[in-house]
Amino acid sequence: MVNVNNKRPVESFIVATTGTTLKVASQVNLSSGAVDLANGQIGVAAGSDYGTAARNTFLPTSATIDSSPTILIYQGTGDSAAPSLSATRYPLTPRPYEVSMPIIGKTNVQVTKQVFRADRNAAVIVGKPTAATSGKIIPASDTDYTLKVAFSSFRTEEFFSGQQGVSIISTIRTPLGAAYTAIAQPIDWINSNLIVELNGSSAGIISPNIRRGRAPLAAIGLGNTAGVLISSITANSILPIMNTPSGARSIFVTPGILAAITLAAAAGPYTYVSLVDLATAGTAANTETILLIGLDHRTAFIDYIPQLKTDIRVGATEGLHPQLSIDKVSTPDEGQGSGRSLDLLYRATQGQRKYNLRHTIDAVNPEYPSPVNVNATYTTYVVHHGNSFQPDSFNMIYSPLKEIVLIPTADTTLQTNLETLLNTWLTSGDNQAIITI
Repeated sequence: MVNVNNKRPVESFIVATTGTTLKVASQVNLSSGAVDLANGQIGVAAGSDYGTAARNTFLPTSATIDSSPTILIYQGTGDSAAPSLSATRYPLTPRPYEVSMPIIGKTNVQVTKQVFRADRNAAVIVGKPTAATSGKIIPASDTDYTLKVAFSSFRTEEFFSGQQGVSIISTIRTPLGAAYTAIAQPIDWINSNLIVELNGSSAGIISPNIRRGRAPLAAIGLGNTAGVLISSITANSILPIMNTPSGARSIFVTPGILAAITLAAAAGPYTYVSLVDLATAGTAANTETILLIGLDHRTAFIDYIPQLKTDIRVGATEGLHPQLSIDKVSTPDEGQGSGRSLDLLYRATQGQRKYNLRHTIDAVNPEYPSPVNVNATYTTYVVHHGNSFQPDSFNMIYSPLKEIVLIPTADTTLQTNLETLLNTWLTSGDNQAIITI
């Protein structure tokens, strides 16, 4: 017997809306078109006439394979209550519900759970003291100090290939003679000037100047005497990092940047993000070290690349001795369960199949709106299953299928109820419980 396998499973999406509950009563009314589901509400229904539960009846969390050997996962839409009153315009048609393919419990069914994992940006500390003098920048007069920062990321490789060195170089020079000896804290002076020089190429500095840098990098000062308390910094806030003659300059602290700063603070340990100001640089030991953060890439108006993170490598050249401490305290991590990446996955799969091969030559082709909220985060459940068909005496066709169920991270009650239902149903047959990955 020859098995013919479709290697790539066909995905379908079931997306819950924040604040909804699992539907565990009533029956899906397919004869009238209306479905007893709120917009974004999900429910697991009996998918066949076999078993003790009637077909299309929403199952309780105690459902077993005997009560329903085949299940369907439904999701309500804005058209569920009254499809005839739908605002959907031609050539699209009303969709009163979304539904999975039939999941047959007597076959191999595997369900995985991926909890939301926050993203994190790359971060490197330059000049962290490892002893009384070891690891620090060694100050000297009339000396060039140069840092080279190289970038690597999915987008960098796409644009420049892996054979190209994508980097920026920043150099400052200490004063000569009496001007140097007048500097009370030369390490603070060198750190502050390097930070300002590096940020001149940064794409992340909030500035009224539209001709600012384009490098995915931000340099900030860390210390233990003055500045912004690191413990007070919150995600999605504005963090001032420099004073300039034309005003303060800041960066926007994403959750990934906050995670990187928190790791750097613990590695020091450091208490403050110092506010660098060249007018007062060197007067106090406020900026003890330099923290370099790899920023997320800016996206295009239409952008299909899910990866945003930038990794950074730091090289110390002129003026910076071989014992200089360069510590990578945070590696880039795209995270799991972000609305943006899941929305791109939906649009590349089921979002296309809903209106496949029916596009016109219009400038804007019609499509159904994505049910994924790009600003939300999700716990992801993936149901792996499939259908078998024997077309003749010698061949077997197996079509793998994949149902992707997204539940907002904060809706823990809905997650618990869905897991209870699926685990009870799976383990009542020959399949194992949900696997958390």
